Amino acid sequence: MDLKEIPAGPAMRHPWELARFDFFHRVLGGDALRLAPLSVLDIGAGDGWFSESLGRHLGEGSRIVCWDANYADDHLQPFDGQSIDGLSFTRDAPEGTFDTILLLDVLEHIEDDHGFLSIAVANHVEPGTRILISVPAGPSVYSRHDAHFGHFRRYTPSAARALIDGAGLDIVQAGGLFHGLLPARAIMTMLERRRNNHEEIVGLGGWTHGPLVTGTVTGILRLEGAMSRIFASVGIDVPGLSWWALCEKRRS
Repeated sequence: MDLKEIPAGPAMRHPWELARFDFFHRVLGGDALRLAPLSVLDIGAGDGWFSESLGRHLGEGSRIVCWDANYADDHLQPFDGQSIDGLSFTRDAPEGTFDTILLLDVLEHIEDDHGFLSIAVANHVEPGTRILISVPAGPSVYSRHDAHFGHFRRYTPSAARALIDGAGLDIVQAGGLFHGLLPARAIMTMLERRRNNHEEIVGLGGWTHGPLVTGTVTGILRLEGAMSRIFASVGIDVPGLSWWALCEKRRS
């Protein structure tokens, strides 16, 4: 969850977050992640929920650094006041390389996305490091929601691939995600433009539905995610509200 979206009090996690974690956990290896300790750098980690969830699926001795330059003092503890072994938060750029780099819905917040990604690769990536990147897709559905949360852009798959290639990375696997949400966002964006809608924008932290609705929607999105992994495994890039890529450093 983006720092702007953190609610004032306890809240149920949005189905998008739950399904997104399930999807990327499987992309990274699923249960195989427990086989050996890993070092993970979560760049732009927000409230840290994704990394805390991931940490519960990693091998003993693993460590995760959540790095976000926008952390205030009270963000420098895990979002719920509790921690797991090996999880830390920092607003200062960490040193050294890591086994896995996460850049999940971060690059759209960076004006110079190419420069930022190139520096991250130069400073924290070594041969064997995996880099998992996700970005919002579909420039045509850029909306007030994007502007409100500081998105400079949404990406086409070709633009995202060019960005990754320019940073010296090779794509191992890639594809669209949340396919069913793309037409829904397109309709909302069209109505927003026609009506000049200025309603209050509610982020992920504003999800107020109960366990039944949350579980149902999450299940549907997880099923769609399983289809997305199949599409990606055979190289079919089906458009979605998000686009992702699992990458590695290009061999010289």
